[in-house]
Amino acid sequence: MLETNRLLIRNFVAEDTHSCFEGWGKDKKLGKYILGYPAEEKQMEAFVDAWSKNKNAWLILEKESKNCIGYVTIDIPYIQLGIGEIGYVIGERFQNKGYAFEAVSYTHLTLPTKLEV
Repeated sequence: MLETNRLLIRNFVAEDTHSCFEGWGKDKKLGKYILGYPAEEKQMEAFVDAWSKNKNAWLILEKESKNCIGYVTIDIPYIQLGIGEIGYVIGERFQNKGYAFEAVSYTHLTLPTKLEV
């Protein structure tokens, strides 16, 4: 588990389904920008199952409340070129608080040496 000033960042586990659904899965606003939202809880279960097998996908939790607020991923589709992609989702009620910046900055600086490619 990684820790910043306000966040806990860790890999997904199957038991995260309900907290992910509550944290961002049912957000209608996300559907405006990301296909598949709002999600049904069964869809979130499949999503969490897939991400729990990906060691380069991390759940973001508010440290103080332990609320599941989103996730961050790092994908390196072109290893030979050293090019990677960072993706993230932050639930609507947790947006505009700097959480995405904090999570992405920390993972970008800390995790490249730990990635499983």
